[in-house]
Amino acid sequence: MKRLVALFLAASMAFYIARATAYEVDTHEKLSETAVKNSILGTDPNVLRNLGLPPSIEDNSNPFPNSEGKSRNILSLIQDGSRFEDEVIKLKSLFHFYDPIHDEGLLFFTSPTWALEDKGKIHLLQNYSFGDARDAFYTALTATSENERKTKFGKTFEALGHVIHHVQDMGQPQHVRLDDHLRLDWTQEELPLEKRSRYEQYTKDKGGNLLFGGYGNVSFPTARSFWTTGRGEGKGLAEYTNRGFVSAG
Repeated sequence: MKRLVALFLAASMAFYIARATAYEVDTHEKLSETAVKNSILGTDPNVLRNLGLPPSIEDNSNPFPNSEGKSRNILSLIQDGSRFEDEVIKLKSLFHFYDPIHDEGLLFFTSPTWALEDKGKIHLLQNYSFGDARDAFYTALTATSENERKTKFGKTFEALGHVIHHVQDMGQPQHVRLDDHLRLDWTQEELPLEKRSRYEQYTKDKGGNLLFGGYGNVSFPTARSFWTTGRGEGKGLAEYTNRGFVSAG
């Protein structure tokens, strides 16, 4: 009986996790590439040069290790993080939702609380938050060991990839309304029990043909402001998407 209950709980969790992912990982990777290339990291070589790093985000002459031990340039590290946020521990996708109207998430943590750890350290499963990126960055700048500095620089950029994955998810209307959706990875055709996201399928099918850019630079006082600015202003991406777009559910 205990074994049966355990199997049921495992199947239930797998079912629930499958309905929590947002954009396909390839879409996240493309979004991240475009964002980084248009950020100050990609447009001002002095930013990296002043840190003692190669001036180009695509420079492979002095690579850094990612969490899998692979040597990567800065752009690839950020792309890795954006992929790993969905791929490595699928349970984490349950924390990629945020309803800014009611300040609620789908389960346990809201997206900004999980991604930023600005309301306290989350020790379970979370090692690549914005707080972790700041800690790694500090060590990268102050460590006496060259190997440790390179390792921490690698974690800094990979963690940023994890964080911007969450901001990207706030552009998916279902993720700012706790509107769950189900896609089973092992099926090609949609089954009766599935509830696939047409929005996510559309962005996946378009792939490299999606239009990026054209939005002006933004400046927010805190990292959480990228999700919500509160006070009725509604300038965060979660608020903008929640207010301006409908979703299937």
